[in-house]
Amino acid sequence: MTQALHKISGGFRNFPGYVFPVDTHVSFQLSVENEFIRTHHDSIRVQYIRDDWRVEDGSIAYWEPDLLHYWQQVKYVYQDGILYFELTLSGEHEHWIGITAETETDLYSEEFALCTLKDDLLQYFPFKGNVHTHSTGSDGIYPPQIVAARMRRAGFDFTAVTDHHKYTPSLEAIAAITPLGSGLECYRGEEAENMGPGMTHILSLGAKSSISDWKNDQTGNFLQKVEALKKHLPADLPEHERTYIAQFETIAARIREQGGLAVFCHPYWRQWRIQSCAEVILMPLNGEIITLHAPHLLTQNIWNWYGNVASINPYSAVQTGIGTVNGTMWTTILFLQNLLPLKILRMQ
Repeated sequence: MTQALHKISGGFRNFPGYVFPVDTHVSFQLSVENEFIRTHHDSIRVQYIRDDWRVEDGSIAYWEPDLLHYWQQVKYVYQDGILYFELTLSGEHEHWIGITAETETDLYSEEFALCTLKDDLLQYFPFKGNVHTHSTGSDGIYPPQIVAARMRRAGFDFTAVTDHHKYTPSLEAIAAITPLGSGLECYRGEEAENMGPGMTHILSLGAKSSISDWKNDQTGNFLQKVEALKKHLPADLPEHERTYIAQFETIAARIREQGGLAVFCHPYWRQWRIQSCAEVILMPLNGEIITLHAPHLLTQNIWNWYGNVASINPYSAVQTGIGTVNGTMWTTILFLQNLLPLKILRMQ
């Protein structure tokens, strides 16, 4: 007999918090509100895993032939409708707790996400989401409406559909998700790109109009602005790099004019491995956010750059991502010094 899976929300109350200092020992005393779980409390399972797929002591839980089990089984006590258990949340990570109860025919499940941060990040407000994702509006595999729904199902706080050259799909996602009152912030956006050879990709988040439509307008002034900016770039840079940089500057400026945030996507793709080009773009603080698509790219140089940005621009942020190109959703963590960027996007 196949069990029916029920993913629930609001089945427990009295969570002790969602952001803690690193290496915090947390005692959970959760009030069980879901009637099915209360009735079948003898089948409860509490499981835990970190975002690096390791358990409390930093190890993988256990192995079986051809099967790797990640989730740690947590000991608990259930008494008078209260679920008691304890965990030590080590390191600077996101931590996941899953609680289930089941019968032969039904399985009820709820998951929770917590963060532990070092002192330098405890002052920030952590939100989890995805602002670099594509739909069938360009090279994605789901329609914009379904992309937004899948983001909410994944537990994200915010998202933006940012199709290549297309602004309209983000509006379609907003129109579909907003009336549902799901709590997901869904923003306008697109992925604008340079003209000609090479790839300079810039996310536009929250802009009032399409940046790609403006760039591609044959009667507009995009190319004139690019040529004017090239005159102010170092003469020893190759011509194609000067063109990339000037196009980035021009597109980023237009995004800001339209009330949006400019995001420099994948700056360390192969064409950006010439250090001078990346440095010219990054160091003048032209983009509000830098996208880093793998943890090993969080080098000291990048963190030094971010430190410089944060000291000058209190509304800056770092976007990190882990995922694949085969349909897996990227995870973005924005550590903001205050809520203004999200408030700006929400108001527009």
